[in-house]
Amino acid sequence: MIRVGGATGGTIGLLVHNSDDPFGSKSTTPQQRAGIHVELTTDHLDALHEQLKGRGVEFFEPLHDEPWERSMSVHDPDGYTIEFAEGRRGHRGVT
Repeated sequence: MIRVGGATGGTIGLLVHNSDDPFGSKSTTPQQRAGIHVELTTDHLDALHEQLKGRGVEFFEPLHDEPWERSMSVHDPDGYTIEFAEGRRGHRGVT
């Protein structure tokens, strides 16, 4: 586990999935799964948007611009939030 943000921050960790658990990720509530947010960055967000849209991915937060980044968000099949971003918080070297 990695603690980020000091005393008021949170932790980042990877957990082993127990494939013997018949409930798997369904043992958490939809609200708990939606509260987990993973952000992935790219230098080619528009191309990624077209590729995912072409594969039938539905965006609950469509491609949009913010002062600090351009982003879009989806829920994965288990209901976890995945954000794709490009820009200042991305990996273009601007923080």
